[in-house]
Amino acid sequence: DDVEATRFISAAVAMCSVAGAFCVRTWHRELEMLRENLRNFTLDEADCYDEKDRLVIYSGIISFMKYRGFCRAERSDREALDSFEELLRHSMGGKIENIIGYLGVAYEQTLIIGLPIQLIGFDN
Repeated sequence: DDVEATRFISAAVAMCSVAGAFCVRTWHRELEMLRENLRNFTLDEADCYDEKDRLVIYSGIISFMKYRGFCRAERSDREALDSFEELLRHSMGGKIENIIGYLGVAYEQTLIIGLPIQLIGFDN
């Protein structure tokens, strides 16, 4: 019967829409946490699996920053690390938005959210 089929489809669309909205909300919370972590990032508070590695990592960052010209060679090691933190804070936010889009909705999420509408289209 067409009325029952319409009710079933409407219920399915409603459930999928709620599930899609939940997924998008969760994704946006995670995205905002990532942005917040980038805004407040400091090397000294970053976790290292093994603290003995921290000095090796710092040395690599210092060499990179001075070699690539992000920090002048005569600057102190601490200034090179500070320059790295600033570079990370200011440049990575835009990179993330380039990867996942300004709205923060991934392609897969868009497909999942639009799936019920597509399925209804197949029935008609």
